[in-house]
Amino acid sequence: MVATKPEHVPTELAKRLTKLRKGRGMTQDQLQDATGIPSFYLSRIENGSRKPTVVTLARLANGMGIKLEDLFKGL
Repeated sequence: MVATKPEHVPTELAKRLTKLRKGRGMTQDQLQDATGIPSFYLSRIENGSRKPTVVTLARLANGMGIKLEDLFKGL
């Protein structure tokens, strides 16, 4: 596997978050309910226009029932 270039991590992470959320059959509204993160902000994270903090990433992982490090697998 080829490692993602550092400058591409935000874009690849955004894609990964979307894939993980949809893979769990969750809408952004459901993830909002699970995390307290507004769905408009989730949308911006998933489309790559916002770069989430580690704390936000941890909340997202927790809301999806996964480990934080699972967000970065395959990047």
